[in-house]
Amino acid sequence: MYSTQQDLIDRFGEEELQRYAWDEDTDTANESRIQQAINDAQETVNIYIAATVRLPLATTPPILTALSADIARYRLQDDNPLDEATERYKTAIRVLKDIAAGRATLGTVEQGTTGATVEAQRGINDRLFTRESLADF
Repeated sequence: MYSTQQDLIDRFGEEELQRYAWDEDTDTANESRIQQAINDAQETVNIYIAATVRLPLATTPPILTALSADIARYRLQDDNPLDEATERYKTAIRVLKDIAAGRATLGTVEQGTTGATVEAQRGINDRLFTRESLADF
């Protein structure tokens, strides 16, 4: 798991969690709603990083905790997200896209394979363009 309920509290405050995940019936924070947002955030992160690293990760890089927390926060505010939460969500998705495209890395996380390795070999006589083939141009 990339982020926890405590990570959300540490980053955004307990009051915010209560505001967006309050259960009127029990008069407490709705733990299952919070956990669902965290799970959804983890799946979102996995969709992007699975192409570049082997899952599950042995350790969670701090950047994934931050990105996952931003995504979970946005998901908790699904009805009317704050502008700040929306911007942080968009930034998190941009960073994840950069990781997926190879423009950013997760640091020391073991990189997986992203596909087959192709090697091409050509000899000196395998030229595509020669004086003869270009004679008519």
